[in-house]
Amino acid sequence: MRNLITGINGFAASHLSDLLLKNDEEVFGIARSLDNNNISHLKGKVKVFQSDVRDPVQFEKIIREVNPQRIYHMASVSYVPAAAKDWKSAFETNVFGTLHLFEAIKLQKVAPRVMCVGSSEEYGFVDSQEMPISEKVPPNPESLYGVTKASAEMLAQSFFFRDGLEVLRVRPFNHTGPRQTEWFVCSSFAKQIAQIENDKETKMVVGNLEAERDFTDVRDTVRAYYALMQKGNPGSVYNVCSGKTVSIKEILSTLKEFAKKEVVVIEDPELFRKEDRPKYYGSHGLITRQTGWVPEILLRKTLGDLLEYWREKIKSKKTDKLG
Repeated sequence: MRNLITGINGFAASHLSDLLLKNDEEVFGIARSLDNNNISHLKGKVKVFQSDVRDPVQFEKIIREVNPQRIYHMASVSYVPAAAKDWKSAFETNVFGTLHLFEAIKLQKVAPRVMCVGSSEEYGFVDSQEMPISEKVPPNPESLYGVTKASAEMLAQSFFFRDGLEVLRVRPFNHTGPRQTEWFVCSSFAKQIAQIENDKETKMVVGNLEAERDFTDVRDTVRAYYALMQKGNPGSVYNVCSGKTVSIKEILSTLKEFAKKEVVVIEDPELFRKEDRPKYYGSHGLITRQTGWVPEILLRKTLGDLLEYWREKIKSKKTDKLG
């Protein structure tokens, strides 16, 4: 199977690449920069085109050369505050990047199955009585990031209706694990603890610890994508989530258990997000019924692996400086 992954050097995309290669499938990718080390371990195993999804001409050339059977569209401005800070870039990447993909597919007259990766941010505010959130809940995004993802999803669905393209849409809830950038809460905590273990500092800064969110291991998340590519129905949308919540306080507590030094926690009100909902979680009933997928990796293992990732990363940087 010939796969093309946009944004291949991203967090989840790198794990998807691992999974596809493990299943003896061909992997090609598009990346804006080749500097990201998320896929450095795959050198010689994947072919990566350096390009920007905002460039329709390059997109067309890549589609023509690769002639993929499956496309995982994961290139995105994927951090909520980043999208709010530079909404123009977020719209150009998330919405027009999606448009360029489908126009390129049409021009080349290829017929791949395409997965558009959206976000639970598309749902926006949902009343507690409607939780767990199912795919029947209409999108009502609050954040600009959620707006870009909902717009891209509607655009993708229009190509399914108008042109008969095989389009599947997924709305992943929070996912975490090794290689996640420090911008996200679990990774931020893990990095700070790993740094504390390596120097004299004992304090770490956190935001709202009371919020409860739906977290899935990234390796389970990409298994869901793969399962849907095989068994999902074109034109449908699927949640990818754990179906339960965990508090940010509990995540911090677990990571502190793993810490090799005492950690002093300081809450910073500046880190509280205005859109925060106290409790937010989804239902994975649809994907489970259609593919048999269920989350398998316990959050405790996920957090342990994430902390170990940051320990190794910080250790290697320290070694480089000494060298």
